Amino acid sequence: MATAVVCDDDGALRAAISTLCEEAGLQVVAETNRGGDAVELVRRFDVDVIVLDLSLMDGSGESALRSLRAEARPPTIIVFSAYTYDADAIRHLGADEVVSKPDLDVLGEVLAKVSTTLEEAASQAANERRQATTQTSPPPDLWRSPGGIARFDDLLTTAEHTQLGDTVLVVSLVTDLGRPTPLGTAAAAGVGELLCSVVRVQDVVHELPDIDGYVAVLRGGNDIAANGVWGRLAKAEATTSLPGQLTGVWTLVDPLGTMAAVARAQSALLSADGGPDLRAV
Repeated sequence: MATAVVCDDDGALRAAISTLCEEAGLQVVAETNRGGDAVELVRRFDVDVIVLDLSLMDGSGESALRSLRAEARPPTIIVFSAYTYDADAIRHLGADEVVSKPDLDVLGEVLAKVSTTLEEAASQAANERRQATTQTSPPPDLWRSPGGIARFDDLLTTAEHTQLGDTVLVVSLVTDLGRPTPLGTAAAAGVGELLCSVVRVQDVVHELPDIDGYVAVLRGGNDIAANGVWGRLAKAEATTSLPGQLTGVWTLVDPLGTMAAVARAQSALLSADGGPDLRAV
């Protein structure tokens, strides 16, 4: 279910807006009367939607709107305000939808539309995880941990089931000291389990001891698949408290083979400074 934050300095109106959100199929995770708090709540809970009043007592409405639009993954921003005489200007500031107070009926319609759009996008993403870009054979029958992680020693078996153009994605969790989080720790295990949860059914995730990380072999995938997995992984990681920063590198399997692709990606990751961006080699 998509999540929402409601920001308005009228307590009774906040309650009414929250009710409309719930009726539209959105889970309200927090309410606030301050724009700065709204921005912090959106970041903390990785919220999908915010209903934002611009005329707040602390004058933070427009500032919050600008801050929310500048987020790496901004929520859908619905401005619900009595001061919407220049709706185009408000959209220019970053609003996706503008509704004039006190028209709760129109707000309910907008919330229902946004909720449906988010649900359809989530369904499409789920289908993309399950379907290969090209036709693939069934994944190799390997031992996997309860979290779905295959051993490094079985990577050669997976390599036998790949083809030209498949994608190799190498991921590690880097600590504040710039070092990878060692395999065998709870934090590293958490990264592996998250990675397994966001790949498609035909993909295989292996431990990669040389970088204290993991390699996801995206069978039938391509650059779109790599970026899709990374986006889902980053979103899933944002809901956790893992002690570090995810870093990743992807490359395509070329005539040199899968193991060569893994070596290239691994080498690039080891020589990089780390960081949240996904790089290609």
